[in-house]
Amino acid sequence: MPAMFTFLLLIIYFSPYAAWTQEKDGNVFNTVAEMMEKSGYSRSLMEIILIPCREAVENGIPLDFIEPRIQEGLTKKVPAQVIADAVHNEVSLYSQSRTIIQNIQGAEIFIEKHNLWGRTANLLASGVSKHDIEKLIKMTRYGPENYNQATSLYISLTKWGLNETQSLQIVEAVLDSSISPDEYSDLTSLFTKGRRSNIPPEKLISRIEDELPNVRTLRQLEKRVLR
Repeated sequence: MPAMFTFLLLIIYFSPYAAWTQEKDGNVFNTVAEMMEKSGYSRSLMEIILIPCREAVENGIPLDFIEPRIQEGLTKKVPAQVIADAVHNEVSLYSQSRTIIQNIQGAEIFIEKHNLWGRTANLLASGVSKHDIEKLIKMTRYGPENYNQATSLYISLTKWGLNETQSLQIVEAVLDSSISPDEYSDLTSLFTKGRRSNIPPEKLISRIEDELPNVRTLRQLEKRVLR
């Protein structure tokens, strides 16, 4: 076993963080340690990167959440402190996301399903407010399989120009409709077409809400609201 890798394992076995070697996190840590060694980082630089890894474990953040960030930095020969700062930020986002989710009754699956937890962290990173994230989770807590599509629609609508309240209004109406989640991402196009037809967004929102209970597809909705 190479000397540097042995050193890293000793850090694990003879520190308060022995739990790192258990099950999946242990395997991920070993992978990270091997990557650092192969990338030629010194012991002192490796320890800089290990600090946020400890932080992740202490906060109950699975190490496989942050491994891609470390791997990317090591591959690009990014300075160790820059990698550590990026990982620390990731850990903070996941911790904040967990707090948001845990404060919502019936939303436990958003922690259990790592893709939903990760999506929530990404929303925070993109600047979506905690208030709006809470609203989006509450809208989908009994249909979490629609969370990714619903949040993508929300972001698309705000980027188009609707305010946060209007965007949440549309997302909630669509979630209550018979339209397939696969079509959510195309709904923003109605506002672009409405603009070409000189239909104000506020009027179009009202039409969409009125007509959604009467349609099953986005095409049907388009025919009714752009008349």
